[in-house]
Amino acid sequence: MTETERQQVTTLGKLLAAERRDGCADRVATDGLMAFLQQWSATAGSAAQLPAVRRAIGALIGYDGMTLAERDQALERAITELRSLFRSGMPASPPEAPSPVSSPSEAPSPVSSPSEAPSPVSSPSEAPSPAPDQVHPPRR
Repeated sequence: MTETERQQVTTLGKLLAAERRDGCADRVATDGLMAFLQQWSATAGSAAQLPAVRRAIGALIGYDGMTLAERDQALERAITELRSLFRSGMPASPPEAPSPVSSPSEAPSPVSSPSEAPSPVSSPSEAPSPAPDQVHPPRR
């Protein structure tokens, strides 16, 4: 995901979260959520074509005719879809992890080499892999 797509998806997600916090009353966007989604889709470029974004928008089709409970569920699904873009190991524009250090005198990385890494396991190769949401934390 490019930085521009990331910004577009973040803008959409913030509006959807605000709509949900407002009780799903369809008044956060000036002309209503459906009008906002049409405008956003027309101006978001490639971000609007990302599969998770398409699923998020699809969950909101007919929002203006839904009950409050249905709106809340639709917003929850849409927000979850958008968040998945930031958790699923999408190729990063800038590196997510710190770059390796060039010499030991510079700031050390959390695990710079197996011989230097303190580990509760018997060998570095047995160290557990981090959970997916710990590998690429969402940026805020």
